[in-house]
Amino acid sequence: WSFGVLMFQLCAGGHPLFPANTRTGHMVSYGTISSWNKGIAENMIYDHVRNPLAQDILLHILAPAVERKSLTMDTILSHPFFKSPDSLSKRNPVMKRIVDQRLAESKLRRQRMDRQTKAREDEQWINNRTITLDRSDLSTTMKLLHSPTEIIKVVLNATEAAPQFPYGFILLPYELIRNKAGRLTPASRKDVVSAEAFGKQILNLSKSSTFVLRLENLIKE
Repeated sequence: WSFGVLMFQLCAGGHPLFPANTRTGHMVSYGTISSWNKGIAENMIYDHVRNPLAQDILLHILAPAVERKSLTMDTILSHPFFKSPDSLSKRNPVMKRIVDQRLAESKLRRQRMDRQTKAREDEQWINNRTITLDRSDLSTTMKLLHSPTEIIKVVLNATEAAPQFPYGFILLPYELIRNKAGRLTPASRKDVVSAEAFGKQILNLSKSSTFVLRLENLIKE
């Protein structure tokens, strides 16, 4: 383990596996080492070490203790990483398998990280454009009171015992999903733009003042 910690720093361009305070020399945090697992090891190694052979041997050395019980220094030193360049060939099947495996895993990991980063950016983008009303102002209350549902209930002389469901339905041209807060939100950035454009059109068609005026004219006629 100690050998692996030293080797990591050498292969990572001087980046320490566990950062220390430059003044005291003490570790900045013991959280990482106390919760060390295979996932943390993979993240550190793939993030800071570029050589596929170094990645492979470090993944074995820095694995959790239960996974490296049978690992000996003889086994470590027999790894292709410690062989002289002259004794290795790209045609060497063992070396080729290791390099291909690590390059493939690095690529998959980058793709996964890119997807996660994009998902976080999209979520942040949506949150920045989302307005939450803790309490409605007078204008919003009046719009709700004069909404088609309330007006139609009055016209139909509906009582308080009437079923509580909307009297109008709108088919949204985009998908709604629940975010981490449990709220319904468009599924993607493109859907947010569609929702905003769609909402503006609905508002233009459903302005309460126009609806009430037309309804009053119909009643008079």
